[in-house]
Amino acid sequence: MLGTAFGSLAQGLFQSAYFRPHNKARDIQGLYFAGQATYPGIGMPMVLLSARLVAERISAEWR
Repeated sequence: MLGTAFGSLAQGLFQSAYFRPHNKARDIQGLYFAGQATYPGIGMPMVLLSARLVAERISAEWR
């Protein structure tokens, strides 16, 4: 990424908001993602929200 401010995704319509990569891998069971390049988006508040969403998802799926 060479120090990009907004991760590896451009800020186009289909690479923002809901269209960003989601927080669960489709092909690897038990692999989750959190951070600026995943849904919901960029910035520290969104990174923290992303981490919370992943924690809630793991808690719900692995009870």
